[in-house]
Amino acid sequence: MDLETIRNNIRASISNYLTLPCPPLYNLHLNEFAGAGKTTITLEELSKFDSYFIYLGQKHNIVEEQIKKSPFANKFEYPHIKSRIKTCLNEEYKKLAINYNIDIKYLCRQCKYFNNCEYYINYRNLLQFALSWFGVHSHLDGLVYNYIVEHNNLVDIVVIDEFFLNSLYKHYHIDYKTITKTANVIYKLNDSDEKIFIINLLIGFSNGIKNGLNYNNLSTLIIDYITKKYNLKNINNFLEEFNLSLFDYYEKYNRLFYNYIDPIFNLIRYLKYYHNQYKINKTINHISDIIRIFNNKINYIDISYYNLECLDLPSKILILDATTPTSFYNQIFKRTVKSTSNMIDIYGSVIYQITSGKYVMQTLDNSKSAKDKLLYILNLITRKHKKKVLVICRKKYEQDIKSLKNKLLVVDHYPISGTNLYNTFDIVVIFGSPEPRPDELNRMSNLLNVDPNIILYLLRETNIIQGIHRIRFTIKENPTFIYILTNLDLPISNINRISLNDLISLLETEIKEKIIFEYIYDDISNEIIDLLENNNKLYELNKIYNLKFNKTFIRFAINKMKNDKIISISNKNKIKYLKLLI
Repeated sequence: MDLETIRNNIRASISNYLTLPCPPLYNLHLNEFAGAGKTTITLEELSKFDSYFIYLGQKHNIVEEQIKKSPFANKFEYPHIKSRIKTCLNEEYKKLAINYNIDIKYLCRQCKYFNNCEYYINYRNLLQFALSWFGVHSHLDGLVYNYIVEHNNLVDIVVIDEFFLNSLYKHYHIDYKTITKTANVIYKLNDSDEKIFIINLLIGFSNGIKNGLNYNNLSTLIIDYITKKYNLKNINNFLEEFNLSLFDYYEKYNRLFYNYIDPIFNLIRYLKYYHNQYKINKTINHISDIIRIFNNKINYIDISYYNLECLDLPSKILILDATTPTSFYNQIFKRTVKSTSNMIDIYGSVIYQITSGKYVMQTLDNSKSAKDKLLYILNLITRKHKKKVLVICRKKYEQDIKSLKNKLLVVDHYPISGTNLYNTFDIVVIFGSPEPRPDELNRMSNLLNVDPNIILYLLRETNIIQGIHRIRFTIKENPTFIYILTNLDLPISNINRISLNDLISLLETEIKEKIIFEYIYDDISNEIIDLLENNNKLYELNKIYNLKFNKTFIRFAINKMKNDKIISISNKNKIKYLKLLI
């Protein structure tokens, strides 16, 4: 299927989905290949409807990129909502939020910048008027749901661009000292059900660090609170009092400890949602997956979970994601997820994939020779192509690549999706495999109740495929080059598989040939022109190869002369002379 037909199908699918009533019977997943135009077409279709929408991208810079690129987003001047911390003008408050997790919303009204605060100006507009707006995936965790409910479900559709599950992942480490310091502050607060609950929970955590967690007591405490005493208004009052007490502590001692109480109550809210969906035994098992004891020189409480409550929205949900299987989304959404999917082969690209190893983090860290070979290949690739090369790697290897001081190497790290920053590049290199740690993989699998092989695919293969697609080869006429420096089996056809040493030899040979060709190109092109001049500016292509030069170099010369529009080649394989060489 050609690209134009695929894009027309995407447009029709979005248009049909937008006309459905709310709440819809299903969510829609546009599983079309990267570069198909999903985002551009979606914004265009949204502009045609009167209903309100929320568009969520992966990062703020990518959202800004999409707004600038879309004439429809620019025309209607939809607000781009950024986080409170990102827009805060008070440097002291920002420090408290970033370093100690103080919820600075309780400090805003006493702030000297309050009346000029970008966040509050935008947020007041959002609360006062129903608006369409742009944000990021992390807004799913609270703002999106609250906004839809606040405006009586007037928001028709939420568009989630790219894989978003990482933004719903919560992960905290709580050590014994922080538990003690937190408890000392809480003891001084006004009496309430929330104070009693948190004190008992912290006692359970501190005993757990010393003697191991008692999951029966822990589960009983949590389930009793969420079923009998949970009150959102009372929780908010308690959190305000606690955060203001932390601020007083900071003002008094000029030091502070990390605030884990807000995250704990976010977890309690999620467990209440989870408990309402399932039986008590399943909640108890889930708590034992979420709260654990870990050891890294000292014991600490480890809390990890995915806040899937955020996905239970009354509006339509449109997911733009080229690489995540729809079957996975059907496991994490309550509502059925339907999909449209059209894949396209990587034609017009030259793809090399090494067969020698996966080159995961453990290999590259423990074998300097393996890492040095991959770094050497990067230099060879730039010497061969003499143009900018996008290299995608784990973040920890960015500095190794930058230390080559090769100005043609542009480095970015996993995860990378959604951005068009590199669509002018013709060459991309995948530098090793982004293999997750087995313990992290199993933990995520347990938390989501999903097959670990599916999680592995999402963290590894999809990241590589998304990286490859950043150069947007599907919409280019000029040839593109893809170098995959891992032997991981990928759902890509037309791959030239080659050993690491053979790839090095091939690149070295091509560089030598290129140097020789550049040296003799003038001689070859002049002889071709002489033939054409002596034969009425027309000559048979196959006879050109009878010249005394290497046939490969003759072919290179013909291609270069054709690209420079010195000659043209007819359907009858005859060369026509277009203009003199300058």
